[in-house]
Parts: sequence; structure tokens; C-alpha cells
Amino acid sequence: MLYMMSCLVAMVAFHEHEMHNFFKHKAIPMFGLLANLLCMVFYLVGPFFVNGMSKTEPYIALCVAGAWGLYGAFYFMKNSKKTGRTAMITAPPAAASA
Repeated sequence: MLYMMSCLVAMVAFHEHEMHNFFKHKAIPMFGLLANLLCMVFYLVGPFFVNGMSKTEPYIALCVAGAWGLYGAFYFMKNSKKTGRTAMITAPPAAASA
């Protein structure tokens, strides 16, 4: 899932970049995103069609990953409040004067 998210970030980050190249910044990340999505779908559906695979293991793993993500978001928000900084940027940063 991390690779899938990094593919999405690459597509968004290079969308209007001056060095944008369709093949490197759209086609390859899109292929990676779709391939990873198909692997995740098989990971969730495969145990119901393949003998010997645990039917609960992928869902337990996703629950653990989700709980870890929720804990990370909670920690991020708590730490941002404690340091006095905003968690999300609401306006673009001011241009630095030279």
C-alpha cells in the first residue's frame, strides 16, 4: 500500500512540474498503482478461492495497519497541538525575500 501511495504522490507532485514527462510521471506510476491494487484485491479475495490460505489473516493485517494509521494520525495531531504548530497548512507559505 505504501508503494501504491507513493505512485499516487508522484503523479500528483509532477503534474505541473517543469520536468514533467508523461511516461515517467504518469504511465509508470499508474502501472505501479494498478498492479499494486490488483495484488491487494487478490490478497483479500484469494483466500476464498485458493485452498490453504487463511481467510482471516489478510483482514487481521489490514485491521492492524488501520489501527497503526489511526494511532499515527492521533499522535501527529497531539504533537502538533503540543508544539503550537498547525497540523495542516491552510495557506501557501509566503515567498522568501532574497
